[in-house]
Amino acid sequence: MSKVIYTKESKQNLLTYLEQKEKNKNLGLKIGAEDIDNFLVPLSSSDMMAVLARPSNGKTSWMIHYAMQAGKSVMLDKQNGITEYAPPIYITAETPTEELSLKVLSNFMHLDSRFIRAGSEELDWQHVKNEVSAMYSEVPLLYSGHSIVNPRRGLMTIDLIEQSVYDVCDRTGLPPRLILVDYLQRIASPGNSDRRLGLSEVVERLKDLHMSVGCPIIFGSQAKREVDDRPFPVPQAGDGKETGSIEETADVVISLMRPCKYWSVGSEIPKTSPPRVVTENLFFVNVLKQRNGLSDQGFWMNFDMSVTHLSEMEEIN
Repeated sequence: MSKVIYTKESKQNLLTYLEQKEKNKNLGLKIGAEDIDNFLVPLSSSDMMAVLARPSNGKTSWMIHYAMQAGKSVMLDKQNGITEYAPPIYITAETPTEELSLKVLSNFMHLDSRFIRAGSEELDWQHVKNEVSAMYSEVPLLYSGHSIVNPRRGLMTIDLIEQSVYDVCDRTGLPPRLILVDYLQRIASPGNSDRRLGLSEVVERLKDLHMSVGCPIIFGSQAKREVDDRPFPVPQAGDGKETGSIEETADVVISLMRPCKYWSVGSEIPKTSPPRVVTENLFFVNVLKQRNGLSDQGFWMNFDMSVTHLSEMEEIN
């Protein structure tokens, strides 16, 4: 799948790269929220992003939001006659693929997914099914993982991840626009009995995979339990559970914190200026590392979890 680049080609490669930038092509992926997009360098094909968070603090939602952006970019390119990428591929050992698709659908429809999960009699179910067809046309996504409808759940290994990605490349003749892996601690490394060494190997092989295929990759990682005991419980670099190689290997490291998991809704978060009042949708996003940009910057964001939608906060005057 990979191509060796020889030194004698380097001049032409640089000129081609500059021409792409001049034509505003392949400038990378943005999250779609202006405040943080002005700080984060868009993800390019050479970037790997790690997302650190404690359980239920938004790892999957963050990744789904990026998946939506990547799917839309594929369709936009297609409409402009550009076919450089296959749809993004979402690889999961945790969440059934139908549940992930439902989160994307709720974003696409701007409908609280709980209504669908509850089988609400108030819904026009035919309309919902029609929206599914529209969603896959406008926001294409590929999935690799276990299914509720077809319950054949095997162990998700780094070998299977590589196989899935190369299969997409072989079938489409194109690399996926983005690879998402949710989440690291559920990925097995066959033949490695040491858990820490096994996860480090998974991180290194994910890095090799994305460089070989030529597309960005985002993976989620659970943060250590000790984070919960801090006065401001935001994961820091090196807080990846059971692996210390994330900070060294990833090009971008993001950590997430959902205040309502630590303070009651309606209360004020201590020592925040301007004062922040806890809501269900308030999030803190911390940029811990950017190999090609600035880091150590935090952002308060509004993340509507019912429709998996990220947006800026309106500042308190």
